[in-house]
Amino acid sequence: MISFIVPYKEDNEERKSNLKFAREYYSTLVPESEFILISQKVEEDVFHKTRMYNEGAKKAKHNILCFLDCDTFVSEESIYKSFTLAQDNNNVAIGYNGVAVYLTFKGKKKIKGQLTYEKLLSILPPDFKPELNNSNENYNVANTQAVGGCLVMNKQCFKDIGGYNLNFKNWGYEDTEIVRRAAKLNKNVVAVNVNNPYLFHLPHDDDKTPRNAHEYYKSNEEEFYKIISMTYKDLKEHIKTWSL
Repeated sequence: MISFIVPYKEDNEERKSNLKFAREYYSTLVPESEFILISQKVEEDVFHKTRMYNEGAKKAKHNILCFLDCDTFVSEESIYKSFTLAQDNNNVAIGYNGVAVYLTFKGKKKIKGQLTYEKLLSILPPDFKPELNNSNENYNVANTQAVGGCLVMNKQCFKDIGGYNLNFKNWGYEDTEIVRRAAKLNKNVVAVNVNNPYLFHLPHDDDKTPRNAHEYYKSNEEEFYKIISMTYKDLKEHIKTWSL
């Protein structure tokens, strides 16, 4: 039915526990799915997320691809709505409504046993408002227009847009770029809005490192702005410079 593709580097215990939660969560949510884990090679110093996503897409046995971070969680309704949208070659589904809720370590401790979306929702107060920087000791609304963490499309659509851009290294801009590129290539980018629409993110030990502190952030930024300034024709040619 759906292939979950997850790039991963085991560099701290929190990330390891997040992956365990993700494996159990999505295999329970969609039993007929596959969970493709692409781990960083031991000899590699640089986390090459876009290459790992592309490698995972090649291994996928299902037609519907979900590009997932190992510490992000969306609802069952969101996944199945995304799956329905992704049947169409012209659709790219963002598997939530753009609201990214980042749990704190204290918030994560409230999850005991098997992680469920209901448990994640229970961490939010009854009067929760999905507004930027709405926060307490358990969570923070980090973004209300996010696009990364859970992106769904079919194989033909993924091929049409050129897959993930291999000019990006580490992280920063790669999710925004593929969504903007898909739109420039005349795909419909749809943020899924259902009864349980939020994406939840579990914390890990390097969460407080600002994204612009990474070594490749500047070159990623330059590549992003180059992409969005291109014409349709130039973009199609530029995609040929990397290989799926």
